[in-house]
Amino acid sequence: MLKQEKKFNLPRIETKRVILRKFTKNDIDDLYEYASDNEVTQFLSWDTYKSIDMAVDYIKNVLLKYSKNEIAPWGIEWKENSKLIGSIDFVQYDRKNFSAEIGYVLNRKYWNKGIMTEVLKEIIKFGFDEQNLIQ
Repeated sequence: MLKQEKKFNLPRIETKRVILRKFTKNDIDDLYEYASDNEVTQFLSWDTYKSIDMAVDYIKNVLLKYSKNEIAPWGIEWKENSKLIGSIDFVQYDRKNFSAEIGYVLNRKYWNKGIMTEVLKEIIKFGFDEQNLIQ
């Protein structure tokens, strides 16, 4: 993980159709739904979840990062049904060079709806406006 020079406070961000927010313990089942789908995870840097315990451990780890104000993922909540449908975060963050890499995952049921385009616009805006990814 990246060495952080500054505390990172993950803000809640709303778009037209989704809410980007911190994960909670209530997200375990929704997380497991998409993280256990081989088609969803085939190109990700982590393995497909084989048990619900993997989702529990992930949520515990993320909640710990939030408590330390470390870089951690946003959960992507679908407004229409309050369901967690994915996550997005800065997987690499280089303040010295004013750059970041974004990683995301989305439940397959929500593919091809323009959701990630909507979300990425807000994350990129946040990176430039709030995290000084430009000189």
